[in-house]
This record gives sequence, C-alpha cells and structure tokens, in this order.
Amino acid sequence: MSENAKKKGLTSVFLVLAAAIGAHYWVTTSRMETVKQAFERGEPIICESRMVRKGGQSLVLKKSLGWRLEGDYFVSDAYVRPFFSARCIVLKK
Repeated sequence: MSENAKKKGLTSVFLVLAAAIGAHYWVTTSRMETVKQAFERGEPIICESRMVRKGGQSLVLKKSLGWRLEGDYFVSDAYVRPFFSARCIVLKK
C-alpha cells in the first residue's frame, strides 16, 4: 500500500465522520427548536422517561398540566426529574 493511499483513506474517513456528526447535530437542534416552539403554543409533547425501563416509558407534557420550559429542559414541580428537549417529539393529532 502506498503512502498516498493511507492519506487519502484517512482523509475520506475523517470527512465522512465529520459530515455525519454535523448532520446529526443539525437534525437534533432543529428538532429541539420545533419541540420548544410547539410546547410554547400549548401542543402536547411526548418525552421518553429513562427512569422506568419497562413498558410505559413515555410521558405526555403540556403547559396546561403544569410543565414549564427552563432552557432546554422541561420541568414540573410534580415530577422529580427534568426532561431534555432532545429526547422529546411533538404529538401529532
């Protein structure tokens, strides 16, 4: 294998990984903004509860149910743990 082939191979792998990581970051931050905007409009949000690892792992959050948004986290006085908006989606009717 030539010296030039190693450089080309490593460069290609680096570029593919950088593109994949960048795309993942963009998709995640876009979804977080969509979720936060929908929450502010009063739409229901589904978040994954990592506290319980059995059935019923999802929780529906709504502003009218006492949830509030603090930065990127959904917080409620009635619930112990906050939910990170990256682990949530908007409930479509």
